[in-house]
Amino acid sequence: MLSIDGNDFQQPHNDVFAPMNLPILQFKSEMTHNFLLLQRLMAVFFAEIPKQMKQLTENVKLNQNLLQTQQLLHTIKGDSRTVGALHVAEIASQAEQAAQSGQWPALANLLPQLEQALSQVHQYWLNTTE
Repeated sequence: MLSIDGNDFQQPHNDVFAPMNLPILQFKSEMTHNFLLLQRLMAVFFAEIPKQMKQLTENVKLNQNLLQTQQLLHTIKGDSRTVGALHVAEIASQAEQAAQSGQWPALANLLPQLEQALSQVHQYWLNTTE
């Protein structure tokens, strides 16, 4: 059990934050000493992603709102990097480049990859914080 500011948290396994053992999430080393901050960041990340993905999926399905699509992908890319989900950030970056070129079919092909990567990150996070 980890206690921070009077709050008790179950501490994840020691290897959770080791980048070489963590292909899905590569947490930055400065985050390991502040698990509470990491939990807060991940809570915000997982609260915002469904809304962003819903709007992104709608835009791509209808081939509309290219600027908003670029902005959503840019946000997902940055937020993913912030929490250390570098694989998600890479896919979002590829999708952002496709959006900048107006390549709707490429975006449609990348969305399932992005959704899968986000699902893996979410599942991994749930498994490591149980």
